[in-house]
Amino acid sequence: MRRGLALVALCVGCGGDDGPAISATGLDTRPDNPTCRAPARPPIVSGGDITLQPAFPNMLFGSNGPAIGMMRSRFGASGPVRTFVVDRLGVIWTFVDPRASKDGLAADGTTPVEKAEVFLDIPENVYGAGGEGGLLGAALDPEFGLRDDANYVYVHYTTYPTNKVVRFRIGRSGNAWTILETTPIFQTGSGGGNHWGGDLKFGPDGYLYISLGDGGNGYTAADAQKLSWLRGKILRIDPRGQAGYVIPPGNPYRLSDPLDLQSTPNPPCGGLDRPTLEARTAACPEIFASGFRNPWRMSFDRETQRLWVGDVGTAKEEIDLVVSGKNYGWTVCDGISPTATCPPTNTTSPYIAPIAQFRQGSSVSVTGGYVYRGTALGTALYGAYIFSEVYAGPIQIIDKPYEYVTQTGAFAVTNTYEHPAQTGSGVASLPRFRVVPSLSAPMLVSFAEDEAGELYAITFSDVKGQAIFKLVSSNGAPTDTIPMLLSETGCVDPNDVTRPSGGLVPYDLNAPFWSDGAEKTRYLAIPDGTTIKVGADGDWDFPNQSVLVKHFRVGGKLIETRLLVRHDDGGWAGYTYVWRDDQSDAERVPIEGESRVWGQDVWNYPSRSGCLACHGTKAGSSLGLETRQLNRVLHYESTDRNANQLDTLQHIGMFEAPMPRASELDAFVDPFGTAGDLATRARTYLHTNCGQCHRGDDTPNLHFDAGADHRLCGTMPLFVPGSPETSRLTLLLRDPDPTTRMPKGGGAKIDEAGVTLIEDWVRASEACP
Repeated sequence: MRRGLALVALCVGCGGDDGPAISATGLDTRPDNPTCRAPARPPIVSGGDITLQPAFPNMLFGSNGPAIGMMRSRFGASGPVRTFVVDRLGVIWTFVDPRASKDGLAADGTTPVEKAEVFLDIPENVYGAGGEGGLLGAALDPEFGLRDDANYVYVHYTTYPTNKVVRFRIGRSGNAWTILETTPIFQTGSGGGNHWGGDLKFGPDGYLYISLGDGGNGYTAADAQKLSWLRGKILRIDPRGQAGYVIPPGNPYRLSDPLDLQSTPNPPCGGLDRPTLEARTAACPEIFASGFRNPWRMSFDRETQRLWVGDVGTAKEEIDLVVSGKNYGWTVCDGISPTATCPPTNTTSPYIAPIAQFRQGSSVSVTGGYVYRGTALGTALYGAYIFSEVYAGPIQIIDKPYEYVTQTGAFAVTNTYEHPAQTGSGVASLPRFRVVPSLSAPMLVSFAEDEAGELYAITFSDVKGQAIFKLVSSNGAPTDTIPMLLSETGCVDPNDVTRPSGGLVPYDLNAPFWSDGAEKTRYLAIPDGTTIKVGADGDWDFPNQSVLVKHFRVGGKLIETRLLVRHDDGGWAGYTYVWRDDQSDAERVPIEGESRVWGQDVWNYPSRSGCLACHGTKAGSSLGLETRQLNRVLHYESTDRNANQLDTLQHIGMFEAPMPRASELDAFVDPFGTAGDLATRARTYLHTNCGQCHRGDDTPNLHFDAGADHRLCGTMPLFVPGSPETSRLTLLLRDPDPTTRMPKGGGAKIDEAGVTLIEDWVRASEACP
């Protein structure tokens, strides 16, 4: 029997008095497609004073393990300098030659190069690598590379419900790296499925700094203010004893005698369970600084030795200069505001203002960077703080990061930099940092610094050579390959840009994604002579240079067109066009996306990385293009026929292998139709709107075929049978804040019909589905 709920087979022989006649096929022949083909991938930079240059052109990460960090060092006191790349699945790779690859072959598939090796494979399953967890940070011992007996690496990872820091001593045996010794150092409860923090850095003082988020959905965010609680803090420990750690001298809440735990009211908090910590009143001596929401990436300025952190916020993203014993405000403050508690000048405030803040768009997550101390970017950027944001990936610069920091007396940040595009009375007078024009690396999750002080940007990419970039000085503006106008793409009729070009084939879905109630029309285009491969799970795999076109209409008027393309390197990318009011053409939106007012509503045009946040390899990239979604009748305007899409595509030779007749295949039901029972319709809605991310690896599985392994009713249940009022699933769908509401990317409005459908299903359920 098929896993999951029963699907409804679609009738393809209907007609007569019950509806329009159904033809055997909607098209007689496959149209030629000479113009609508994905262009070459655009250069990652088209202007500004910095260029992002692929650092390791033959290395592939992404679906094979997303890179999250990078380190450089010798192994022991001799030998060449090595690169160590950390991936979130729990592996650290190492190589010497920047041309190295995992298979020992260059990108051409034939030229031999150095074969990258697994330096460390954590002997424990990490949790959350498909979300915000996994292997999140790594640090080499301060004497790694200086002494042959100091080959220790520290790693920070999540094994739900725990954040762990573990030390491994690594040796070399023959041609393989081996773990010689394993020492648990630190652990604490992780909270929910997000806000784990996870960075790890040795400071110039030789002590280990650990960033911990507030625990997200699992803990009370306001506890970031509690000194008897570890979450929402930056910790500092000395981990280089025989086991565990001790509290370094100088910690603001340090034990009076760290070797005699019975003599002090504040013993360490690491390893204590949640009830013990919640009942505790004494400060945790591991705490270095407090009041953070999710301090994602941190770094030390190698010249001033000061600690910088990017803290992910809600109203504002923060760049903070972190000082011992200081409070950075969360949850009392989220950035600065003209209130008594969070003023721009905080010399009399109990909270430290951020060095910089910003919030541009609905999906924003700051990536903390480094104060630049290298030479490749030129003297003008020496001493500048360079940082970014995950989803759009713009390179952002504070040219004088210490300008508003008091240099004598009590530490204070006397003014806060703001994004150059931010307006409003609350921030109009603030100084501005700058954004490098057109320089963006989508899904830029981390920065790294090499031994010479040069910087690298690390991205989630499944394209060979596109995961790690070195920041170098720009020598001009490369030509962008993506047309600025939709009329120039070859995917629309040059005589009427509101209509598709001749090579496009229309399609529609049984259960479409919610997009603020917009009307959508869709087309696919593949290169002549190529075909579509259908997987065993029904997902469709498109050939390189394919283009998927989607038009959005509101009130009958075109407002947006999105092109999802598969470049000739095999990677997918999305490009968005906004329609002119007179419908004469559509213009490409900036890399970082934008928002515009249409009538009474605000329409958000996604950034390039915003498209890939959903259209990732985990969900098959093309998302809606799967057999059960397209098993339906469509009206083909060019022939004025109604016919099943699968039978039509089969007839015109679009599939690599023959498909059965549509009548022999399953089809999704319309979630708001009359076919199928309530559970089937609700599960179909969740599959389309949530299942692209929630697929059961480390999140609840909302894919239609989840069967019994969906994790809806486990810890912190999404689904409470009979009670939509207490089910997080329905509460998230009704969340008034569009930045946290589900489905992600669904727009500014709540899908009332969809939420009602799910509420009715939960209310009618007597047990977990």
